[in-house]
Amino acid sequence: MTSPTATKTEVLAVGSTQTEAKPSTFLRRLLRQPTTIVSLVWLAIVAICAIFSGALAPYDPLENNFVPEALLQGPNPEHWLGTDDNGRDVLSRMIYGARIALLVGIGSVLVAMLIGVPIGLLLGYRGGWWDRIGTRFVDILDALPGLLVAIAVIAILGRGLPALMLAIGIIFAMNFARMSRAITLAERGKLYIEAAKVSGLREVAILFKQILPNLIGPLVIQGAILTGSAIIIESMLSFLGIGLESSVPSWGGLLGLAATKLAVQPFLAIPPGVAIVLTVLSFNMIGDGINDALAGERRKRVRPVKRAKTAVPGTAALEMADAPDAERPALEIRGLDIVLNGAKDRVALVQGVNLSIARGEIVGLLGESGSGKSTLARAILGLMQPGIGIAAGQILLDGMDIAGLGEKDLRGIRGTRLAAVFQDPMASLSPVHTVGKQIVETLRAHAKMTKREARAEAARLLERVGVAHAESRLDDYPHQFSGGMAQRVAIAIAIASKPEVIIADEATSALDVTTQAQVLDLLLELRDEFGLSILFITHGLGVAAEACDRVVVMYRGEIVEDSEVHQLFDAPRHPYTERLLAANPALHEPRAAGAPEAEADEEPRVEEVIEGGAAQPTVPSADPAGSAHLLSVRDLALEYGGGLGSKATRVVEGVSFDIASGETLGLVGESGSGKSTTGRAILRLLPIADGTVEFAGVDVTSFGRRTPLSYRRDVQAVFQDPSLSLNPRQPVANSLTAALARHGIGDRVEREHLAEVAFAQVGLTSGHLRRYPAELSGGQQQ
Repeated sequence: MTSPTATKTEVLAVGSTQTEAKPSTFLRRLLRQPTTIVSLVWLAIVAICAIFSGALAPYDPLENNFVPEALLQGPNPEHWLGTDDNGRDVLSRMIYGARIALLVGIGSVLVAMLIGVPIGLLLGYRGGWWDRIGTRFVDILDALPGLLVAIAVIAILGRGLPALMLAIGIIFAMNFARMSRAITLAERGKLYIEAAKVSGLREVAILFKQILPNLIGPLVIQGAILTGSAIIIESMLSFLGIGLESSVPSWGGLLGLAATKLAVQPFLAIPPGVAIVLTVLSFNMIGDGINDALAGERRKRVRPVKRAKTAVPGTAALEMADAPDAERPALEIRGLDIVLNGAKDRVALVQGVNLSIARGEIVGLLGESGSGKSTLARAILGLMQPGIGIAAGQILLDGMDIAGLGEKDLRGIRGTRLAAVFQDPMASLSPVHTVGKQIVETLRAHAKMTKREARAEAARLLERVGVAHAESRLDDYPHQFSGGMAQRVAIAIAIASKPEVIIADEATSALDVTTQAQVLDLLLELRDEFGLSILFITHGLGVAAEACDRVVVMYRGEIVEDSEVHQLFDAPRHPYTERLLAANPALHEPRAAGAPEAEADEEPRVEEVIEGGAAQPTVPSADPAGSAHLLSVRDLALEYGGGLGSKATRVVEGVSFDIASGETLGLVGESGSGKSTTGRAILRLLPIADGTVEFAGVDVTSFGRRTPLSYRRDVQAVFQDPSLSLNPRQPVANSLTAALARHGIGDRVEREHLAEVAFAQVGLTSGHLRRYPAELSGGQQQ
């Protein structure tokens, strides 16, 4: 299927445009804020004074003049900011003091990062008793008054700039440790970290190359804010006389001196006071500006799309369209064009789409990854990403064009007339609220109900979608449900306000076959019960054949076929549909034993490229005992929980199976049956409570805590969700080349070439190597 692959590349080529525009967009957003510009200007002045203080200062800041007339002068032509109690020029000391302020501020924050970030990374990554004990230690240090800690450090090390930076750094270190730990805890359980472990990367590489990049943004923001705080602390310590020596020109020292001379020369406090306030405010404003720029970067990265003028109903039209017309389609799309405005080019994502769904009809939307299915669904729901918009056409919901409605009007339609069920229920349900609260919130948003009435209705909805013990399960959180049960909850939310149309975007793709069939049956029952019209987006031809009345095929952002389901499978009209059906092995008889293999790829394979056969499999075809089994699992048992007096829960018990060399074994079961848990144990991502796992005659359970690199090379994994198993902050090539480097394969140039060869083997081009996961479709990510 060469043509479709090329298509995906063409449609998604805009990803590189977005990436190229990213730095300039961030700077534009940062510099668009007046407070940030003013802050940068002030800090630039301070930095110039610090760097070129010798050239800018009119006098030597240490030169004393004890002539009585020269002491504690106010501003005058010779000394623009006056003099201090030793006759030294205040302007010169202020200029040299800028150097001390920046050194203390930036140096202290760097010291704090060097101490706190590794501690936070280690505690968050290791977890368990490491985290419990380490966190208590951090809590104790954080509870100590910062000023007392600084005084103690200076008392031990003596006064001076290094001691001052270390003292302030220790005060801030626990702040960075907490932040680093929190982010690491969130990241360590993600699939891309498990993928890095399986590829054989060391813990140090995972911590500093995979997790640390996620800290960069928060570290920069927090560092900018704490730099200002460090300057304040230095000023306080100097004011108290325990900071730098009095002869050292610093703003805090000048402020401390001014406090003792207010009666004689009150102006002396103004220059250092103003400088400290402006500098601290500037660092805080820049920190806020960076935060705003990063938060809005994705939102403002691309230009808005201007739609061709069409008649768009206002609120009155919304009210008039409340009564459905049995003759009208529930949903109709006419001549829809969807484009993405990049920084340089406009890219067509969907072109000239015409589609209608009758009342009570289920229409399947088929197509490969990148064909525009999900883009079309988001356009119907009014949930398009920034820069993507409708350039032309109409989306008619019961005859009313909703394509040009604003967010306020769309909120009145979503839920009540138009709803959605997305692919991953765990991602579409809020993890911090109970499912009952989420259903109740949906009900009360669209109908006048008391909390008690809404809760009773929520229980009825859960019971209707097949959730047992519905009343008690209202108080459970999404993570307490299996994937299939969580999807039932999502369906309950979707039908809560009795919508006319439901968009099911890959609603069964993340479920096992058994649960998938149950969810499909549920949707069919709900269609019959409520008269729902459903647009069912799927990759699965079997799902489309079972659930849909009609099937629409998308290719290159266009609809190429619209047929009754049986006609499409029996006599497809478009060549692409024929190729799509031919590519599905489920529609064909299995290849008989001894049948010829498919023609070999013209592209060289990775193992053929590496000199000396370094990439040849290191696993023998049989174990030393002569058995044909490459992998043997015997009486495998796995447990979760336990420790500190709590009892462990056994989630897998007595699992045994064998896999021969060259054999494919299917592990089938419902959600929550232990399939993935068993796989993760074989990959040594989970500890084995009992039983054995032998690979090529070697007992894997005897490895101890460290997994041999050879095992990581021989036993690999492809995870369910590719978007989560790729590091979102790195180009996809990094994941591949880092693994090659870890296993000592080739030099940098050879590894890049091997990456290109590997990409070619799976139908991708070298241009995809430098893209980030978000710039690829789901199929390309996988």
